[in-house]
Amino acid sequence: PNGRLMSLIHRAENNTYYPENSIEAILSCIAAGADMVELDLCMTKDGHIVLMHDKSVARTTNVRQLRDAGAVGLPDSDMIPDWTLEQLRRLRLVMLKPDGTVEQTNYVIPTFDDVLMVAADKIIIMLDLDTTDYEWNYELDIYPLLKKYNAYRSVGIPVGMCASYTDEHINELIEMVKKDSEPRGPQLKTIS
Repeated sequence: PNGRLMSLIHRAENNTYYPENSIEAILSCIAAGADMVELDLCMTKDGHIVLMHDKSVARTTNVRQLRDAGAVGLPDSDMIPDWTLEQLRRLRLVMLKPDGTVEQTNYVIPTFDDVLMVAADKIIIMLDLDTTDYEWNYELDIYPLLKKYNAYRSVGIPVGMCASYTDEHINELIEMVKKDSEPRGPQLKTIS
């Protein structure tokens, strides 16, 4: 009743000023005063969590240009689970313009670790996890990074990720969050 609408930015700007799912786009959303940012996660061949909406690097990176130029050491597949983080770091993100043109940038595909390092406690991060090719494990994949950055209150986890947990497990996670997180920043006050 006494609240306000909250803003959620899809794919962190979605090519407005910076490439979708990039650190630069997330920082731009923070600077613009957005409340939340929706990000897409994928897992690399060597177990790193990276930001990418598609499971393929074809649409959002310069992979075609690199291959056309004869770059060596890149996987034949465009699918992220076939790439290592080191290989992905050779790519550059592209901007997809409304007129259909593509503009290469100097920005790299960020890891979820990179995102939490710069954005935890500055914006709410809503995760979109594709489960088609990879079955995410909250406890092994996501929780260690939330703990590392004390980002429990900064990240929204899809409910399906926790659906198979028992009540005992959920209560255990709640206790870990209570124990490990401290209130930070200004506290919200009820408007009377």
